[in-house]
Amino acid sequence: IMTASGKKAVSLTRAELYELVWKTPMNKLAANYGVSGNGLAKICDRLEVPYPPRGYWAKVAAGKPVIVKRLTPSSENVLSSVVITPTEKFVTLPQVEGTSPTTADQKLVRVDVQERLANPHPIIAKWHLEHKRDRQEYLAAKAKDAQARRRNPWEYPTYNKEVRAYTDCDRRQHRILDALFKAAEKAGGKVGADENGLPHFIFNDEKFEFRITQHAARSSVAKTDKVAAGDDAGTSTKSTNEPELQISITTYIDTGARRSWRDGKRRTLEEQLPEFLQTVIQCAPLLAERHRKQAEEHRRWEEQRRRREERERREKLEGNRWKRLCAISDRWATWQRVGQLVAQLEAGALAEKDAPPNAEVVKWLSWAKEQLKERNPIALGASEIFKFVGQATEWSD
Repeated sequence: IMTASGKKAVSLTRAELYELVWKTPMNKLAANYGVSGNGLAKICDRLEVPYPPRGYWAKVAAGKPVIVKRLTPSSENVLSSVVITPTEKFVTLPQVEGTSPTTADQKLVRVDVQERLANPHPIIAKWHLEHKRDRQEYLAAKAKDAQARRRNPWEYPTYNKEVRAYTDCDRRQHRILDALFKAAEKAGGKVGADENGLPHFIFNDEKFEFRITQHAARSSVAKTDKVAAGDDAGTSTKSTNEPELQISITTYIDTGARRSWRDGKRRTLEEQLPEFLQTVIQCAPLLAERHRKQAEEHRRWEEQRRRREERERREKLEGNRWKRLCAISDRWATWQRVGQLVAQLEAGALAEKDAPPNAEVVKWLSWAKEQLKERNPIALGASEIFKFVGQATEWSD
């Protein structure tokens, strides 16, 4: 992997990185690898590599005593090495298996920002028309309220929100969005904006929302000898009133790609737009592949859930059928015991030879035999019995 400036990715072990950060100021060392000082510090933090604190190199230059922290053994989950990838210019992202090999190696998409918005993109043109209409309604309501307040100072205003005129920064922001929309469509993507004006791209059926925000300009720093040595002491600042623009991808992407670009001393946001758009284009197949895997995983999970629920349903159904069969068995056993009891009672009553059978006993014996005949649980036959068993459901026994 190589940037436009010719810097290549470098692999370093923890020990090698430790030796380098204590020999060279962090900012200078980071510049050699094409990353920022903060980025290199984050790498050191991830690898648990100590690095010089603020003011260390100023003390070294002044001949003052300093403390060098030693490299301790890392934790169990910390990597033993790292690959430092340059981020000064566009850096290629991992290629998705099955995609075109030229996708990750193609040149940056060209994004031409016009000095004057002569032929705006339809989305930009729609925004301008809506703003013009809202601005006119606001001014009319404001003038009407001013007249009403002259008659009654306590008159409540009829407009709820001020619609301010476009500033130079707003117009610049629209020119940038216009260039991005046209470049994205030329690259084969689709563009759009939601009802709140949040723009988005669609590449490979993946939606990338982004926003451009205005920020107060960062103070310019005049370097001194101490700054050149890597210390922040002895700097002077000069403020400017011109706002800075920052473009950020708001859609969550965890590919490790850069997600925001901002006006800087070396490059304006316009100069960084090709990197922003190319990052979106290259992240699209990665996210599409990730979403495909997530959908496949969800499908497998749904299939497992369906099988589990079907298994539980079958278990409940078979259990309720078994309960019905057991109930018939219990009734049949009871019927047999009652039959044996009636037979024994009848035999005892007839065994008395000297006296005729008691009429009341004969009556009850007759009733018992009739009940046994009517309540025989298997009198209906196997077909009706199993039909009754089969009528059970998983919800009722």
